[in-house]
Amino acid sequence: MKKVFLICAHQLTKSLAWSVEYLSSFEENIIIIHYDKKSDIDKVSYLIKKNVYFVDKRIDVTWGAVSQIYATIELLKYSLKFDYEYCFFISGDDVPTMNNVDMNSFLLKNNGANFIHYQDERNKYIDPYERCIYRYPEIFFSRKNNFLAKLIKKSHKVVRGIFFKNKDFIKRIDEGIIPKLYKGTNWFTLTYESVQWLVQTLDKQPAYLKSFEYSLCADEVFFHSIFKTKPVFNIYHDISKVNDVLRYIDWTTGPQYPRLLNVEDINAIKTKECFFCRKVDDRINESEFIKFKQLVISL
Repeated sequence: MKKVFLICAHQLTKSLAWSVEYLSSFEENIIIIHYDKKSDIDKVSYLIKKNVYFVDKRIDVTWGAVSQIYATIELLKYSLKFDYEYCFFISGDDVPTMNNVDMNSFLLKNNGANFIHYQDERNKYIDPYERCIYRYPEIFFSRKNNFLAKLIKKSHKVVRGIFFKNKDFIKRIDEGIIPKLYKGTNWFTLTYESVQWLVQTLDKQPAYLKSFEYSLCADEVFFHSIFKTKPVFNIYHDISKVNDVLRYIDWTTGPQYPRLLNVEDINAIKTKECFFCRKVDDRINESEFIKFKQLVISL
């Protein structure tokens, strides 16, 4: 099974180093990394090998901003240089929880299905339109949570319908450029055919991408919405799983959201049939991190 793993990263973590080491050890796998433009790429250049590549066009990524969408698109475009059956989009904080052999078997069993999660009864519902029909000031993308930041965000919610409407986005909804909006998990696993369709469609519809310029966390809306317009889009769906993208992500336990995973989470991870878990706390020591390696290999 030929697979491509697209990794969006901004720093060298234990998870990034291990995921690249493990996944690249199989010749059928290709790893493509987008490393944030503002980060020192020399720190990760040692990861390059015959099946590990870095995207040439690096984006200065800001959390929650449209730049996250830009970086993902660059990875998807780069992937089309290669022949593959599936591509996985992950972050530099993710580690595999299913070994390569089992991953191949699972994909073969569900061959042709796309693993992309649309919010359902397993999630708290979030209105995708709120992410896009308003313009969001820079404070929303800083992840600051001090008193002033909280005050600005609360004030924005009160007055945004008057002063912060994204009129261009609303206009493009009326013009049919923006389809019905859907939200889900921004990590996905897609077939080559789906990636090719997506890239070609975005090239033909540049106004669609431009519309999301002032949105907030719209990477969870942008791809899900456009894929709903694809004439044939086979989606894996199993309500018994943690989600349809098969990523172990803890949004309930805290204290961070999502929770930073450590060795205390290993047993829970093992009970879920997932491709990857995220996001692993990089503060854990090497002996603790070995427990995450043992999810896919024996040590």
